[in-house]
Amino acid sequence: MDLAAGRVVKIDIAPERKGATEFTAKAVELGAIVSLGHSSATYDEAKACVDAGATVFIHTYNAMSPLNHRMPGMVGCAFATPGTYAELICDGHHVHPIAAEIA
Repeated sequence: MDLAAGRVVKIDIAPERKGATEFTAKAVELGAIVSLGHSSATYDEAKACVDAGATVFIHTYNAMSPLNHRMPGMVGCAFATPGTYAELICDGHHVHPIAAEIA
Protein backbone atom coordinates (compact mmCIF):
# COMPACT_ATOMS: atom_id res chain seq x y z
CA MET A 1 0.00 0.00 0.00
CA ASP A 2 2.80 2.40 0.85
CA LEU A 3 4.56 1.78 -2.46
CA ALA A 4 1.36 2.61 -4.37
CA ALA A 5 1.37 6.14 -2.93
CA GLY A 6 -2.39 6.23 -2.39
CA ARG A 7 -3.31 4.91 -5.84
CA VAL A 8 -4.81 1.62 -4.65
CA VAL A 9 -8.59 1.96 -4.88
CA LYS A 10 -9.61 -1.70 -4.58
CA ILE A 11 -7.64 -4.80 -3.68
CA ASP A 12 -8.55 -8.49 -3.61
CA ILE A 13 -7.10 -10.63 -0.83
CA ALA A 14 -7.31 -14.20 0.45
CA PRO A 15 -8.59 -14.05 4.05
CA GLU A 16 -6.69 -17.15 5.19
CA ARG A 17 -3.31 -15.51 4.61
CA LYS A 18 -1.36 -14.53 7.70
CA GLY A 19 -2.01 -10.88 8.54
CA ALA A 20 -5.09 -10.58 6.29
CA THR A 21 -7.29 -9.07 9.00
CA GLU A 22 -4.70 -6.47 9.94
CA PHE A 23 -4.02 -5.68 6.29
CA THR A 24 -7.74 -5.25 5.67
CA ALA A 25 -8.12 -2.79 8.53
CA LYS A 26 -5.12 -0.73 7.36
CA ALA A 27 -6.17 -0.74 3.69
CA VAL A 28 -9.67 0.44 4.60
CA GLU A 29 -8.18 3.11 6.86
CA LEU A 30 -6.19 4.34 3.85
CA GLY A 31 -9.34 4.50 1.74
CA ALA A 32 -9.18 1.26 -0.26
CA ILE A 33 -12.07 -1.13 -0.87
CA VAL A 34 -11.05 -4.62 0.21
CA SER A 35 -12.59 -7.56 -1.61
CA LEU A 36 -12.27 -11.22 -0.67
CA GLY A 37 -11.92 -13.95 -3.23
CA HIS A 38 -10.05 -16.67 -5.06
CA SER A 39 -9.72 -18.43 -1.74
CA SER A 40 -10.81 -21.47 0.22
CA ALA A 41 -10.96 -19.49 3.46
CA THR A 42 -13.29 -20.62 6.21
CA TYR A 43 -16.38 -18.66 7.17
CA ASP A 44 -14.59 -17.39 10.29
CA GLU A 45 -11.53 -16.22 8.34
CA ALA A 46 -13.71 -14.36 5.85
CA LYS A 47 -15.91 -12.90 8.59
CA ALA A 48 -12.84 -11.60 10.46
CA CYS A 49 -11.85 -9.63 7.36
CA VAL A 50 -15.41 -8.36 6.93
CA ASP A 51 -15.37 -7.25 10.56
CA ALA A 52 -12.11 -5.42 9.77
CA GLY A 53 -13.75 -3.59 6.86
CA ALA A 54 -13.86 -5.82 3.76
CA THR A 55 -17.12 -5.24 1.86
CA VAL A 56 -16.92 -7.21 -1.40
CA PHE A 57 -16.74 -10.88 -2.35
CA ILE A 58 -15.21 -11.02 -5.82
CA HIS A 59 -16.08 -13.74 -8.33
CA THR A 60 -18.30 -15.45 -5.78
CA TYR A 61 -18.34 -19.25 -6.16
CA ASN A 62 -15.22 -19.25 -8.38
CA ALA A 63 -12.06 -20.61 -6.78
CA MET A 64 -13.94 -20.87 -3.47
CA SER A 65 -14.84 -23.97 -1.52
CA PRO A 66 -18.51 -24.81 -2.17
CA LEU A 67 -21.26 -23.89 0.27
CA ASN A 68 -21.68 -26.74 2.73
CA HIS A 69 -24.19 -27.09 5.55
CA ARG A 70 -21.39 -27.73 8.08
CA MET A 71 -18.66 -25.54 6.61
CA PRO A 72 -20.23 -22.50 4.93
CA GLY A 73 -16.89 -21.02 3.88
CA MET A 74 -16.62 -17.79 1.91
CA VAL A 75 -19.79 -18.42 -0.08
CA GLY A 76 -21.77 -18.71 3.15
CA CYS A 77 -20.15 -15.57 4.51
CA ALA A 78 -21.00 -13.69 1.32
CA PHE A 79 -24.66 -14.70 1.57
CA ALA A 80 -25.06 -14.21 5.32
CA THR A 81 -23.20 -10.98 6.06
CA PRO A 82 -25.16 -7.72 5.86
CA GLY A 83 -23.31 -4.74 4.46
CA THR A 84 -21.37 -6.74 1.88
CA TYR A 85 -22.07 -7.58 -1.73
CA ALA A 86 -21.13 -10.53 -3.87
CA GLU A 87 -19.82 -10.06 -7.40
CA LEU A 88 -20.53 -12.92 -9.80
CA ILE A 89 -19.51 -13.73 -13.34
CA CYS A 90 -22.97 -14.31 -14.80
CA ASP A 91 -22.03 -15.76 -18.16
CA GLY A 92 -23.63 -19.17 -17.60
CA HIS A 93 -20.17 -20.76 -17.65
CA HIS A 94 -18.46 -19.50 -14.49
CA VAL A 95 -21.68 -19.62 -12.45
CA HIS A 96 -24.75 -21.69 -13.29
CA PRO A 97 -27.84 -19.48 -13.76
CA ILE A 98 -29.60 -21.13 -10.79
CA ALA A 99 -26.58 -20.51 -8.54
CA ALA A 100 -26.62 -16.87 -9.65
CA GLU A 101 -30.33 -16.64 -8.88
CA ILE A 102 -29.76 -18.06 -5.38
CA ALA A 103 -27.07 -15.46 -4.72
